[in-house]
Amino acid sequence: MHIGVVEDNLAVLSMIETALTFHGYSVETYNNSSSFFSALEKSERIPPYDLVLVDLFLDERLGTDLIEALRGSITLSPGQHTQVIPAILISAAEENTLTPIRKRYPNLPILRKPFRVQELISLISKVTSS
Repeated sequence: MHIGVVEDNLAVLSMIETALTFHGYSVETYNNSSSFFSALEKSERIPPYDLVLVDLFLDERLGTDLIEALRGSITLSPGQHTQVIPAILISAAEENTLTPIRKRYPNLPILRKPFRVQELISLISKVTSS
């Protein structure tokens, strides 16, 4: 499974990359939204990722902006349906900040920081098996 991770905290990004690689995932990491969008445009994989982990608060964008872009931006080939790339939002935000996001995106899994690696691996398994 090929996973993209967008996280501006380099320590958290490194931890996630190490944990996912250890668990057998192929991982590409980005510390800002611009580099992620650039890689997304240049990707030759269709879809570019099997799953994307996105931090809520990034540099110049919100993680929800990236999730919006992932929803319906990947067309497999002419005449075929658009493919949605599954995403998990990660955040250290308080619940009152996350509540409107949960209402707007009821099917978007949100993983609260700090989290244990096993929580992340279990959530990835749950999201990708459904």
